[in-house]
Amino acid sequence: MPSLLVLTFSACVLLGWALLAGGTGGGGGTGPGSGRREREALPPQKIEVLVLLPQDDSYLFSLARVRPAIEYALRSVEGNGTGRRLLPPGTSFQVAYEDSDCGNRALFSLVDRVAAARGAKPDLILGPVCEYAAAPVARLASHWDLPMLSAGALAAGFQHKETEYSHLTRVAPAYAKMGEMMLALFRHHHWSRAALVYSDDKLERNCYFTLEGVHEVFQEEGLHTSAYNFDETKDLDLDDIVRYIQASERDLTVPCGAKDPGRVCAGTCQV
Repeated sequence: MPSLLVLTFSACVLLGWALLAGGTGGGGGTGPGSGRREREALPPQKIEVLVLLPQDDSYLFSLARVRPAIEYALRSVEGNGTGRRLLPPGTSFQVAYEDSDCGNRALFSLVDRVAAARGAKPDLILGPVCEYAAAPVARLASHWDLPMLSAGALAAGFQHKETEYSHLTRVAPAYAKMGEMMLALFRHHHWSRAALVYSDDKLERNCYFTLEGVHEVFQEEGLHTSAYNFDETKDLDLDDIVRYIQASERDLTVPCGAKDPGRVCAGTCQV
């Protein structure tokens, strides 16, 4: 069964293509058929889409998992009449898939494709999802004036739309939304202090970015947070983690473990 992230990405594709298509139709006509006549007068277009996702199937959003959703979206646009209603006759989509490797390869793939095409850029970028892959691509997309849609890039830093991430649209709830949920919980119980206990492998840093969203929301509201990080890939000193939690005297400990969040939570959640 496809993951929720994959289904979200599929919806993102449909939304993105609808937005792109909507921008090609004229809106200045006065009669009900004026928009259709203007579309028919436009020359056929080719909308080039570049998909940047990891080849590695250990990710829920790997190319093998997401590509069928994108192809399904394409067939839907072409088969349900959406394309005929919104696009000039003869318009087609050309989709290219590249391995982002959840790292710098995403940026290199984008730059290499543009260089090989003698400066021709894609019309739309789908992905990347991982934070460290998405950040440089989003900056370049903003510089090149390219729309970028992602079901990831959930870290707090991506919310700064005024500058380097102006062309990025995220279709999944950001980590700050989890912070808002935790804030509502704290307000309900009249809590004011939290300890953030998380795994940090210094690579993709998923737990770091997750709890960063909680930290930023709490800081804005004047709640006090402290943090303890560990590396799950090395031997864990569980006694040290427990001592930290006991000494922190927090109203709630918020845990995050990269490999097995449930296991870590069961050992550290304290109210």
